[in-house]
Amino acid sequence: MVMYLKLKWQEVKNNHNTLLALLFKNKKGDKRANYVIKILDNLDNVISSLLLSNNLVNILASSLATAVLYDLFGLSGIFYATTLMTIIIVIFAEILPKTYSLNMSRNKSVIGIVFGGKSSEHEVSIKSAKTIYNALRHLSNNERYTARPIYIDKYGYWHDYIFSESILFDKKDHLIFEERRVNLTNLSNMEDIDVWFPCLHGPNGEDGVIQGLFKSTGKPFVGSGVLGSALGMDKIAMKSVFKSYNLPQVPYISLNKADIQNNLYMKSIYEQINKIISYPCFIKPANLGSSVGITKAYSKEEFITGIEFAAKYDERIIVEKSIEGRELECGVLGKSIMKSSVVGEVKFQTDWYTYESKYNANLSSTIIPADLNIEISNKIQKLAIEACKAINAYGLARVDFFYQESTQQIYINEVNTLPGFTKTSMYPTLWEASGLKLEKLVASLIETAKE
Repeated sequence: MVMYLKLKWQEVKNNHNTLLALLFKNKKGDKRANYVIKILDNLDNVISSLLLSNNLVNILASSLATAVLYDLFGLSGIFYATTLMTIIIVIFAEILPKTYSLNMSRNKSVIGIVFGGKSSEHEVSIKSAKTIYNALRHLSNNERYTARPIYIDKYGYWHDYIFSESILFDKKDHLIFEERRVNLTNLSNMEDIDVWFPCLHGPNGEDGVIQGLFKSTGKPFVGSGVLGSALGMDKIAMKSVFKSYNLPQVPYISLNKADIQNNLYMKSIYEQINKIISYPCFIKPANLGSSVGITKAYSKEEFITGIEFAAKYDERIIVEKSIEGRELECGVLGKSIMKSSVVGEVKFQTDWYTYESKYNANLSSTIIPADLNIEISNKIQKLAIEACKAINAYGLARVDFFYQESTQQIYINEVNTLPGFTKTSMYPTLWEASGLKLEKLVASLIETAKE
């Protein structure tokens, strides 16, 4: 009975619609909703009362059975009553409910979906988390996993499951709640989480910070570890590793925000631009994704403006040569054994692949699989895995490339260790085209994390 009640309470918590409706009605003064919430908030006392009542009922039933059977069979009736009530209590009060409860919970892993975060990619993270949450609740996955969304707001505060679900599904009802900010160590039922699934993009989520925190909990998590995440996030560090592995990439230089006011330093930067990169070129913050903070400069004046803009987002800045070529992407999945997806191509209406074009269906489109000869496609798939291994990225990653058809030259752009996971994002779309549907992809990522 106790196990059954706890499971039923967990079902209520996992059903955001039910819980939100209860809380909303309670705010409106509904006495029945208030009564239900009081019961749920004092579940331990309720269970204690039920256990006491259950014992009283068992004793009363046994006494009545003994009295009736004694009248019918005399002293033998006491034996019959004891045997009968023992069988009834053991089977119907112990074995059946516990078996039912165990069967309900058996082999069901609790997945902590962490999303939001202190990042300019906060909104994208929410969309990714919603996609994963829905995938976990789909058919066979719902029998294997329990999804627990955990929201981190833009100020870095963690929130409980109820508030997190209201954010995830954009429920206006969440405005009636008091925001329940919690420490990670005090997060309700955190000890129940079997696997962490980060849906955080950008700093504090994709750069190894949250991965270190997950690692300290002793629980497995989806995606790369601290080192792979940090290297994948920092474009300068990542390209340095690529260089050491002789992986093909476009010419680049790096600079620090602290030095851009130094005229002598900037003079050397201008010389490197003219000698190594030339115009047009791309100016990027070293530690952001989704094309945030990026500009394309066609002149020295635009370059200066681009540097100042990138410096608003990061202390380190990278400048890359602009390559006229096709933008290709390839997904990587696995840990001990890595697999690469089909290669996809991104087409866009803007001058380059901006934030707006990435998340506006009218400004960009994808071709999956890309129209490539088999040799080039195989080479990109191989390079995608090599790039991940070079920076110690595993689990999931999306590797971006430039391809110049005239020279048949392939350049690795970057590795994204926590790529977008919206319905239109390239990573899940690439794998769906490779024969792995979204629901199975999410399950594969979780099982890979357990390796």
